Amino acid sequence: MKPLKIKISAFGPYKNCIDIDFEKLGESGIFLITGDTGAGKTTIFDSISFALFGEVSGSNRPVPSVRSDFADNDTETFVELEFTHKNKKYKIRRNPAYERTKKRGEGTTKTSADASLEYDDKVISGTKNVDIKIEEILGINSKQFKQISMLAQGEFLKILFAESKDRTEIFRRIFDTDIYNQIAKRLADKTRIAKAELEQLKDYFAINSSNIVWKDGIQSVQPKDVNELFIQEILEKLQQEIKINSEQFEKCQEQISKQSDENSKMEKEITAQKDKNDKIDRCQKLQEEQKVLQEKQEDIKQKEILIQKSQEIINKILPKEDKKKELEKEISQKQKVLQDISEKIELGKKKEEKFKQILELIEIIKVQFQKYSELKDGKTELEDKIKKLQVIIKEQENKKIASENAQKIEAEWEKLSTEVLEKEKEFFREQAGILAEKLKENEPCPVCGSLHHPNLAIKSKSVLTKEELDNLKEKEEKSRKILTDATNKVTEINSKIETLIKEFGEKPDVELYNKKYAEISEKLEKAYNQLNDNYKQIMLKDIVIESFEYDIFKEKITNKISKEREEFLKLQTQQEENKKQIDELLQKQEKAQNDYQNTLKELGFENEEQYKKSVLNNLQIEIFSKEIEKYKTDVTINATKLEEIQKEIKGFEKVDLTAKIQEFNNKKQELENMRRQQMEYHRIFENNNRILVDLQTNSKKLDSKIKEFTMVEDLSKIANGTVYGKRRIEFEQFVQASYFDMVIIEANKRLLKMTDNRFLLVRKESSERVSDKIGLELEVIDNYNGKRRDVKSLSGGEAFKAALSLALGLSDVIQSYSGGIVVDTMFIDEGFGSLDTESREQAINTLNQLTDNHKLIGIISHVTELKERIDKKVIVTKSTEGSKITVES
Repeated sequence: MKPLKIKISAFGPYKNCIDIDFEKLGESGIFLITGDTGAGKTTIFDSISFALFGEVSGSNRPVPSVRSDFADNDTETFVELEFTHKNKKYKIRRNPAYERTKKRGEGTTKTSADASLEYDDKVISGTKNVDIKIEEILGINSKQFKQISMLAQGEFLKILFAESKDRTEIFRRIFDTDIYNQIAKRLADKTRIAKAELEQLKDYFAINSSNIVWKDGIQSVQPKDVNELFIQEILEKLQQEIKINSEQFEKCQEQISKQSDENSKMEKEITAQKDKNDKIDRCQKLQEEQKVLQEKQEDIKQKEILIQKSQEIINKILPKEDKKKELEKEISQKQKVLQDISEKIELGKKKEEKFKQILELIEIIKVQFQKYSELKDGKTELEDKIKKLQVIIKEQENKKIASENAQKIEAEWEKLSTEVLEKEKEFFREQAGILAEKLKENEPCPVCGSLHHPNLAIKSKSVLTKEELDNLKEKEEKSRKILTDATNKVTEINSKIETLIKEFGEKPDVELYNKKYAEISEKLEKAYNQLNDNYKQIMLKDIVIESFEYDIFKEKITNKISKEREEFLKLQTQQEENKKQIDELLQKQEKAQNDYQNTLKELGFENEEQYKKSVLNNLQIEIFSKEIEKYKTDVTINATKLEEIQKEIKGFEKVDLTAKIQEFNNKKQELENMRRQQMEYHRIFENNNRILVDLQTNSKKLDSKIKEFTMVEDLSKIANGTVYGKRRIEFEQFVQASYFDMVIIEANKRLLKMTDNRFLLVRKESSERVSDKIGLELEVIDNYNGKRRDVKSLSGGEAFKAALSLALGLSDVIQSYSGGIVVDTMFIDEGFGSLDTESREQAINTLNQLTDNHKLIGIISHVTELKERIDKKVIVTKSTEGSKITVES
């Protein structure tokens, strides 16, 4: 990339638009960018970097701050660069995002970042699209461009004097070697993960191994003891232990089977004898029950006699007793009905008093409703009058507006009419002047015929034309018609008002009618409240006056009262009938009571109490009957069962089974113990077998993980430079060292020339301690004495030459690793002030050799000797109005 022209507007220290024509500096060679400190020398390179990539060169120069503090509010901030690349021309324009004061009002307005690229009749717009295309064209990014095109003294001196670890960071940034550092870190992470996974597998293996049940008990296993030999040994021992577990289980199973058969036989014998003993006991119990039944026989007979006697007496007395009770019940019911009727009659008497009051209220409501209706009609009539009055008032207002409008139109018409008269007079006065304009000597006058015109009339400068006069007359005629329409409208409204007043019938008085309306509204409200109060006394709710009809209301209330009175008369009739029925029933009750008492005396009872005590009641008879029936059933069942069981136990003897049952229980316990032991053998077998399967599976994973860990750990040690007993160089430093070797080779080509073959840069490859990390340390060979020494021992001028050589070598290597990119323009910032005349000349000669291949090199410096030595200059001048640039070629 070689710049041709650049425009820098309101950028950095440059207030206005500055043009730099690099073509004036030639196709190749060295040119000097010089000027005062802070004038903006480095800003030229910043502007090129910004135009191409949207970034400036220094890390301490943020893009948002590039707008010039000197810039006027109307001046746009942008950079426009024309450049060639691979014999093709390009033009790029870019502006940053920035804020400026609003042209109108207060505050600021923001300009968004934008970019455009032109080439081969194509235009690419937008910062993102342009950024992508520029990297595609140049083959390098912003970072690489700064590394190979801008050599700042501070930057390349850093590379020269940096410690190995610092140089690692620099090369990581330049050559993007962080991937190798990340690989080393990833391997270290993988080693940690693999180790953790291995420890986890060992822990799992140790825990499982500790859960194995051996014949001597459980043995604890530590994770540190787990290795390949241990795994093999424990698997073999566990398989043998499982075999022993299986044999123990089978032997126990045989013993259980034998003992179970013996127990079954003994259990059957005990069960059979227990059955015989139970039957003998049951026979004895039945015999005892039979004896009890025999003792109860006499009591049962007495109860049978008592039941029979009680039933004979009850059969004679019960019908008369039932008749007496039936009459008592009927009398009680009739008396209750009579009481209800009497209460209703008393309530009816009270209602009758209320009915009289309601009928009086109905008549009052009639008068009140008539009064309300009359007031309502009066109010409605008054409302109609007020509406008509409002129409009259509205029309009077319309008349006022129309009259005012007509007066205004009349004034306009009069003004126009006066103007027409004046203009018409003026027009006729000016006709002589108009005619005189057309008269010529020796031509007859159309008015007098004279051929000579010694005293011609003079036309006024502002004379009105016939067309203008006609237009004015037409305007006046239109105004007159509008006036006529307005006058007619006033007359029409006035006529309408007179008609409305005539229809109204009296003088319109708004205040009077409003007063009447207020009075009648108050009376109407009072009449409604009185009517509603009386209505609520009857209906217990507010009257709906809009739908109220008095006749229907009265009919409804009177009908209800009539119905209530009819019901009252019916109740009085029912009361008399009921009293008569009760008297008849009382006579029957007296007769039934006498019959009942006579029957008691005939049967030998002095009174009812004696009768109740001497005779069983129905409940007692029922209880005794059930008891007798149950007794007879029990006697029959007992006899049958006793006969059957006596036949069954013939020849049986009762035997004491206590000792035999105890022996059987002991044998059952022995069998249970055997089963528990068998379950324990089974549990141990299952546990150990499960652990065996788990350990066999786990051992394969463990073996694989041991191999994986060993491999990853070895790779990590190599990549991170931690192999015991060997020189410590990390993978990234190893890669960087190869780059560094190439940089040193290229650097020495320049350094030998600039130092008359005295100095040669070499990479330090040894250290006194094995533990030291090496690979990027730099030394210098002094060919005058053949000794190696640290680069920090170089003088200021020697150090600059070495640093410049190193920077140029670094630029060459970066270009070669950027797809063969060739940089046609390079900038070197400061550093020449530390050189003596000879060294400066050697450095310039070296740089001149770089320009042989059509390369342009710009040296940014304020050293006076360089101004005299280099003819091509870009001079930056600082002022209070911003910096300016001049080009000397």
